[in-house]
Amino acid sequence: MALPAAGFHDTTRDVSATTGALNDTLAAQRQLLGAVLEVETTIASGAIAPVSALITVDTESDGAADDLDNITVGSFDGGFLLLLRMENAARIVTLKHESGGAGQISMAGGADLVLDSVTKSVLLRFDSGASPTTWGEVDRMGFSSVAYSGLSLESSATATTIPGSSEDWTQKAQVVSFDTNMTSFDAIADHTNDHITVGSTGTYHLAFSGSFSGTNGNVISGAFFKNNGATQLSPRFTRTLNAAGAVGSASTAVNVDLTAADTVEFWIQNESATADVTFQDAAITLEAIGR
Repeated sequence: MALPAAGFHDTTRDVSATTGALNDTLAAQRQLLGAVLEVETTIASGAIAPVSALITVDTESDGAADDLDNITVGSFDGGFLLLLRMENAARIVTLKHESGGAGQISMAGGADLVLDSVTKSVLLRFDSGASPTTWGEVDRMGFSSVAYSGLSLESSATATTIPGSSEDWTQKAQVVSFDTNMTSFDAIADHTNDHITVGSTGTYHLAFSGSFSGTNGNVISGAFFKNNGATQLSPRFTRTLNAAGAVGSASTAVNVDLTAADTVEFWIQNESATADVTFQDAAITLEAIGR
């Protein structure tokens, strides 16, 4: 709802016109942040139709999770600000990045955003001149600017069992000797299962460094994978051990898009034999660089 034009009120306006203009002014003011109490809005077929600037968003039919693809424009003009959060902590809402269609949502960093806490809020601004019309992210509140986590091991004598020789990861083995969880935020370090669970969808920097021993002449490679070895995430390191029992070192790193609840692991393979490998000291770290 737009305000009456500047100079509208003059001596030519009758009571009816003035009353209409005052009602339009009130309607426009009620759309401003803080003008009315927070209003619950429920997703229907991936969309919501807010009636004020301060809303909570609930899932369709109170489902455990739902995606928000579009926000119906209604009477909102270009430049309108909308502040939203999830309605219920048990019902997760995911803001989908540029799903297409009028009223799509464009998230900073170009990735979907999960609202999994009632303390997390997102401020959007309506761009009526975009094609299609778009709600662009202005700011987010209640999110850490950096999510981080890591696993480490030190002075370990636990061998990683190699099931067979391969160069294509068909005989890879997960490094399962991590013994320490690093300090974490918005991610879960779990050395018991030797993986890190991602807390929020976004872009992350993964880094590995470690020292290991094995059989003379064996060629060892390693890389990050996700979801129990389902998908390779990083380029491999490759290292040839040049003496029996000698300790070699290696590292690798990658920037990669991850989804909330993904698990990140480190896997190795012996490219030339079936001998086991022992990581004596190693660390993997995860840090958000865009969400």
